[in-house]
Amino acid sequence: MHPVEDVGVNTSLVTVLSSAHGRQRREERDITKRDLKAAVKYGTKEATPGQGRNLGLVCWKYTFAGVVYITDIESKVEITSWPEQSGCGFDVPLIRITRSMTTAHNAAVANLHNLGSWTSHTVIVVDQSGSMRQADVEGKATRAEAVWLTLAFSCVADEIRSGSRKGSDVMSIIGMKNTSALLVDREPVDWQLFNKIVGFLRKERPSEGGIYADSIELAETCLMKNTRGSCALQLLFLSDGKPSDNPTSVYFEGTRTNVLTRDQRERRRASGMSRSSQEATQDRDSQLGARIGDLASRFGRRLTVGTIGFADQSEDFAALKTLTAECAAYDCQASFHSPALTAHSLKQVLTSLSSTLTATKTEM
Repeated sequence: MHPVEDVGVNTSLVTVLSSAHGRQRREERDITKRDLKAAVKYGTKEATPGQGRNLGLVCWKYTFAGVVYITDIESKVEITSWPEQSGCGFDVPLIRITRSMTTAHNAAVANLHNLGSWTSHTVIVVDQSGSMRQADVEGKATRAEAVWLTLAFSCVADEIRSGSRKGSDVMSIIGMKNTSALLVDREPVDWQLFNKIVGFLRKERPSEGGIYADSIELAETCLMKNTRGSCALQLLFLSDGKPSDNPTSVYFEGTRTNVLTRDQRERRRASGMSRSSQEATQDRDSQLGARIGDLASRFGRRLTVGTIGFADQSEDFAALKTLTAECAAYDCQASFHSPALTAHSLKQVLTSLSSTLTATKTEM
């Protein structure tokens, strides 16, 4: 159960990260002493869909000594691994919602029907694929935990306290897996939203792959909910790696995604249209870029786009960079960021992007 505190206590990201209790729980996740052979011999074995670009394959999932391992079909090659989620590694107090807060929230929700009252709409795509469970963020936080924490504090709590956002500012959040899900649907920026995002620390469980195409489609649907010129728009796309969209089975015609049937793929190969893996990946990324470019062309400078690669600096963020370039080509204020694996570094990026949105609102 979450602890609860009054808004005046002013808990910050710094105090949450320094919690001794949470730090101890995170230390227990250390999986540097992994033992795949022992897991295969003694662990619990389950069949599981493939990871990343191998979604059509069957792999094995072994759970042993608090660690989850995904192996190939022969149980010899480790594909990925993560610490078994035994609970949230942070103690984040919820804000006690007063009667006046409830009244203000209800009024803001009712006013959402008046599209002219919106001052901004921020749509955030959050990667929730299995790799986001890696506990490699400073302090042994998982990548997912660091993201939810910084979103709650940087994009909601800090903005409310500074007066930069209020009930007329709207937020939507998309969880990106094999199929994207709308976790927050056009909710006013207030303390109820803060509590909901904090709740994702325990509620949301990263798994599967991360399909970019599906999340871009859903993001466009969200942004199109209010096309008034008086509403500043922001799209944040946060991922820790390559798209899981399969470059060998997904073909893009124009700006719409079509999944080829087996017969169609065979006809393409027979006609000499087969491509190398690298060419297929580059084509996939460019077509994903074209798709988000189609979205960006609808809004131009009114749309602020921030793509964030949150992983080890050796990770390939080519797809995110392509998305950024395509949006910039349509005069959007687009930028790519690759912060270090620390909550503070991610906070700096989100704070900067929030400032850009505030400047856009002032211009309009």
